[in-house]
Amino acid sequence: MWSDVCVAAPAKINIGLQVGQRGDDGYHPIESIFQGIPLYDTLWVRLEGPDGSCAAECRGMDLPAENTVTRAYRAFCGRTGEKRGVKALLEKRIPSGAGLGGGSSDAAAMIRALDRLCGTGLGEADMAGIGAQVGSDVPFFLCCGEDGRGAAVVTGRGEAVRPIRPRSDLYFVLVYPDEMVSTVKAYALLDEFRFGNGGGRSNFTAGRGSETLYCGEIHCWPFVNDFTEPVTKAYPGIARAIADMEHTGSLFTAMSGSGSSVFGLFRTAHDAEQAALKLNDTWHRCWALSS
Repeated sequence: MWSDVCVAAPAKINIGLQVGQRGDDGYHPIESIFQGIPLYDTLWVRLEGPDGSCAAECRGMDLPAENTVTRAYRAFCGRTGEKRGVKALLEKRIPSGAGLGGGSSDAAAMIRALDRLCGTGLGEADMAGIGAQVGSDVPFFLCCGEDGRGAAVVTGRGEAVRPIRPRSDLYFVLVYPDEMVSTVKAYALLDEFRFGNGGGRSNFTAGRGSETLYCGEIHCWPFVNDFTEPVTKAYPGIARAIADMEHTGSLFTAMSGSGSSVFGLFRTAHDAEQAALKLNDTWHRCWALSS
């Protein structure tokens, strides 16, 4: 039985995603609102095995030897001095390569699980610092809770997280078009698009004003995702998913992160459920969710 510690790992979507030019450090700064959604992976962790070991497995799929869970273990041990070995079992529901932050959320879940198992009593800031060593999006999942309801303005490389009051009236339909888009490939497409077209930048800048816009009428949202045009040109299935979502009458439709998932927002839970039923005829991985 995997009963020592069980931690939920929620997904997120990006409500607007502006990407800056790549800096000398090789990273692109981003500006976005991250919105947690109640679609979860589940991670079970126990203390087991030789010191310094982390054996991670996933139901139904093979994990590479180097993955976000094992990296989170090493970062945690480096910060706390913990040496005991662990075994982790992951159950995936968040699609991979979907722009939903599944791998980052799994890493955050591992850090939370280790803190509880080892009794280290780390604060949120300490855990977020560990998470930033694993991946840029990990701090969001450590700052905004396990329930998939948090929201934050996220800047820098993704490590600068300012939690904001999440809305409780967001009714989503999420579609995964069975296309995996690697983050590395998406950034390469974006850079090529900009150099080849002399622009393609969003005029929207997330900051203090973005929280006000987020709280406003959804059909008036100005948020855009800078990845959308270059990524949909390379992956036409994503473009079809966006068009199908718009045809259901969504108030706001966007691609999440660097792709490939697409979400739409609806006025009521009933509207979202009806849209999901229609979309499910074409897109078999489709969820109706609420904030």
